[in-house]
Amino acid sequence: MDVLPLYFSEHIIKHYEIDASGRFSMAALANHVQENAAEHARRLKVGYRDMLQTNNAWMLARARFSYYTSPKLGSHIEAETWVKDTDRIFSYRDFHFKVNDEVFAVVNTAWLVANLETKKIEPVETFVKNAYKLKDRCLVNEPIPKLKGVEGKAEHVFMHEVKFSSIDLNHHVNNVSYLQWYLDYLPNGLALNPVKNLIINFLHEVRLSFKVNIYYNIQDKDDGVHVKCEMVNAATDQAACRIEAVHKK
Repeated sequence: MDVLPLYFSEHIIKHYEIDASGRFSMAALANHVQENAAEHARRLKVGYRDMLQTNNAWMLARARFSYYTSPKLGSHIEAETWVKDTDRIFSYRDFHFKVNDEVFAVVNTAWLVANLETKKIEPVETFVKNAYKLKDRCLVNEPIPKLKGVEGKAEHVFMHEVKFSSIDLNHHVNNVSYLQWYLDYLPNGLALNPVKNLIINFLHEVRLSFKVNIYYNIQDKDDGVHVKCEMVNAATDQAACRIEAVHKK
């Protein structure tokens, strides 16, 4: 069976996918990103089990979330995803999420392939050479930037110890957990303010019982509240994750 260049899915928003602000949660959206990417990869014969045969795995390296509106509890949403392009290291995959045929969120992602044993990065084109590439289909087409860390003295500092609930099949922290930590430790009730856009870079793995220092710098500007966040392995001082976001006022 030929694999279509786009993968489509449908979903009814559940109670557990709504956050305290009454919106479709960022964690729920991020989980749908991972599941839709995984299912399309499986149909392209480069899914989780296919990759394990050569001891490789897909790793999400960068993502950008752009929000326009938020669907309500019980809304029927549709998702579509496709491979956008590749370069030497990354395979780029885009997503449109719709409600009532209107896009409510766009997600751009960059994935790499890592050998689980050697930790070396593999040439990604080998794994997506048979995929259709739709370079100009997405509503948001700018590159996902490489983020800098929190510069100078952070305004807010927190420490988090990694628990079992954050660990995934590869025995390191799941990508979605970093987004949840970002919101959990965001000071001054800012997590209740809707996110307009958010960029995240995943840099180094963190495992069970590791301690992570979480740093924030926050600036109130005309177009919203701008947040820089960096999560650092407390034992090695190595950055695990960086986030830049703009929240509505």
